[in-house]
Amino acid sequence: MKCENHPGVDSIDQCAVCSVPLCGICANFTDSGVLCERCVQNQVNSAFVDSQNKPSDDFKKMLNEPAAVSLAPKKQRIEESIEKREKMHIAIVILSCVFIAVRLFTSIGSPGVLNQSQVQAEELAIQQRTLCVQVFWEIAALLQEGELPNESLRCGELGVPNIISRVGDDIIVTHPNPRLLGFSELSVSKSNPIPRVQVL
Repeated sequence: MKCENHPGVDSIDQCAVCSVPLCGICANFTDSGVLCERCVQNQVNSAFVDSQNKPSDDFKKMLNEPAAVSLAPKKQRIEESIEKREKMHIAIVILSCVFIAVRLFTSIGSPGVLNQSQVQAEELAIQQRTLCVQVFWEIAALLQEGELPNESLRCGELGVPNIISRVGDDIIVTHPNPRLLGFSELSVSKSNPIPRVQVL
């Protein structure tokens, strides 16, 4: 079966929601399974709507459970951190796919002329980007606990450790060469525990 968007490329899976056949570039690997771009956007929109309703639900829960009030702020911060991490992962996958599509259109013309090795190379690049951003989420968790990451906690594509700098009371950890991943910046700080990712 051929990809819906790239008729010259074999599909590797189907969208778990709408069953559209997808190649490795079009497939978005999520907790809900493999999804097409439209279904990922629907999921992101649903998550956003749910997040807008969440504060009032939390407030009602706090009123109904007075014993848990002292734990509520910490629990809410953890839930918000998890939610932001999930949104960041989805955003990275979407940005990576857009970046790859633009690169393919400008460098080799029509997406219908992709061969299997090109698709596999782009899939590997997406996987490396995702794994590296996950490392920066781990670094963010350590910074929030008041710890510094050791040299072994770095992206696997090069042997150079991350750059750790201090600005006042803040600690900033920066990827030494984000351009290898197709990013212009990849960093995280103690004051802002959400990895800062900018695509080239």
